[in-house]
Amino acid sequence: MITRIYFLSEAEAVQLEPTCNRVMVSVTVPYKIADIKEDGWAAPVLRLQFHDIDMFTRAFTLFNEEHAAKIINWLEEYISVLSGNVMVLVHCHAGISRSAAIAKFIADWAELKNFNHKYTLYNKHVYSMLQKTYWERVTRKRMKTTILGELSPFVPAADDSEEHKKKLERIQKDFLDARWKRLGGKEKRRK
Repeated sequence: MITRIYFLSEAEAVQLEPTCNRVMVSVTVPYKIADIKEDGWAAPVLRLQFHDIDMFTRAFTLFNEEHAAKIINWLEEYISVLSGNVMVLVHCHAGISRSAAIAKFIADWAELKNFNHKYTLYNKHVYSMLQKTYWERVTRKRMKTTILGELSPFVPAADDSEEHKKKLERIQKDFLDARWKRLGGKEKRRK
């Protein structure tokens, strides 16, 4: 269970020693790998490479659905099964924008109340792409369950809990709110 999440700079992250109750997400620009130790963490280090931009530019790598899927897969495969108190550390070069967006998403995913949700310098594109990708995945699973009936192997029975339904409603609302802000309020918001 995730109890804490921190976003930090690469300089801070490389000084940290791995422990069995910490996990690391390492974000760098393409063709650069941070000097983070691989062994000793509670889960494999998740390494991502993209630039700190929020729209497509020919010479740079924009955070995309593939990056978002890697994060969500990592959360579902490794983090959701860890027992005990787990601390998530997310770093990028300066520890301000990309890492903050990923940390904010993970805090939402884990329903952490002790995360500073008022922090506004996170990369909005990264955060909204994570929300969109997660919501689309959840929706596809729901559709498969609806089509195939209650015995669907695609969705565990725990997905029908009230807690999960509230989480899905919150994610959908956040996604629609982010879309509304991105459009500058010009399109009429659908309820």
